[in-house]
Amino acid sequence: VTSGNLAAQASVILTVQMWATHELWKGISDCFAIQNGFNPDADQTGEINPRKSFDNFVALYVGAGQTAAPDFYGDMLYANAHAAAGHFDTVDGNGEALVNKDIRQLYQSAQQVLSEDDYCKRDHSIESLWSIANRIVAKMYVPLVQMLIHEMYLESKPRVRMYA
Repeated sequence: VTSGNLAAQASVILTVQMWATHELWKGISDCFAIQNGFNPDADQTGEINPRKSFDNFVALYVGAGQTAAPDFYGDMLYANAHAAAGHFDTVDGNGEALVNKDIRQLYQSAQQVLSEDDYCKRDHSIESLWSIANRIVAKMYVPLVQMLIHEMYLESKPRVRMYA
């Protein structure tokens, strides 16, 4: 892998991870705006939309063209997590990375909260979404740490620097 390819790969992974995290926090921020009186139905721009923000998160995490078992081929964070899990045998019985399974389940929990009536007007719902977002963000770092450890084991200085 050339240094240019490595830099491009690092840029994509880190930028997408940061933007996906941003979308999670934007969804929570949107809920606070609604709780404080913002009327999303009157918003012609559609900028304040917690459901859309959480959907944008999962779209960024999974990416386009992601396939299911047995190969789990893809290009985004989901595929990167799958590759990292393969080095540490942290996959389930279907071959899915445990971290991907956990993030999928957390996203589904968020969707359940977001499907409730007036979800952004209740403190409990916002607290639940905040907790879910924190757990998702923490899980998103697992593949980066796994890849750092793997590359340290291989003594690949350029890749260690990428993940460190």
